[in-house]
Amino acid sequence: MTTNLLSDVRYRFIVSSHRRDLITGGDLSTNADDGANWYINAGIRYLDHIIGHNQKTARFNYAMSIGDYYRLFTDLEDVLRVVFKKADGTAIDFSTCTNSGAMTIRDFREAYSGAASLWESGDPVAWARTVIRRRGSTDYSGDGILDYADTSATDTDAYGNIQLIWYPKLEEAMTLEVWGHAKEDNLSDDGDYNFWTTEHPDLVVAAAMRMVHVDMNNKSGVAAQEAYIMPMLDKIDSRQVEQELSDYPDMRIQR
Repeated sequence: MTTNLLSDVRYRFIVSSHRRDLITGGDLSTNADDGANWYINAGIRYLDHIIGHNQKTARFNYAMSIGDYYRLFTDLEDVLRVVFKKADGTAIDFSTCTNSGAMTIRDFREAYSGAASLWESGDPVAWARTVIRRRGSTDYSGDGILDYADTSATDTDAYGNIQLIWYPKLEEAMTLEVWGHAKEDNLSDDGDYNFWTTEHPDLVVAAAMRMVHVDMNNKSGVAAQEAYIMPMLDKIDSRQVEQELSDYPDMRIQR
């Protein structure tokens, strides 16, 4: 299978969109970015937001210590399954319908109020997830929505990342196993590539062109690109659902 690099996709995007102003000097022979990458990355995010892709699903393991009650993830964009594994091999699996344990952050805060330092210890019985939405040198502990955020993480370490919180605090060291969608960085170097550029470069180009039309408030242009994109995404989504049902028959998405 051919790996389509960022430079390859950018070249095709410029040719198809006729926007040579988005490469340096309008020179296709050098194909140096001068704004094109922004539209390409925006297009990839658009595709991801619609269906994502199952190649992003991965399992992450984190060593948790006695007294821990949260974990901040910088490598995940969503949480699908949560399992706490003890040293003796037993597991607390929150993926089953009878033991989902998932709560909204609002319900979690109401159910388990007070300082976390005063919480009892034991096996986790409930969990919630939230997204850190404040940036800067801020003590997150006073935030009205994120009461239990990591107070030591500020700015880029925390902003926009998912945090998992559970009750009660751990009374023994455990391994936190999380199934989720891996976070992908923007493509920036010419040699960068990802699932979309490799498997569906045509959709990346179409999605980037759609973003150009969005910028220009060209509704007919947006509609024309979506008329190509959406049927293709429907087919991709159908295949992914079939694969996920066979790969993870016991998985339940916790929102």
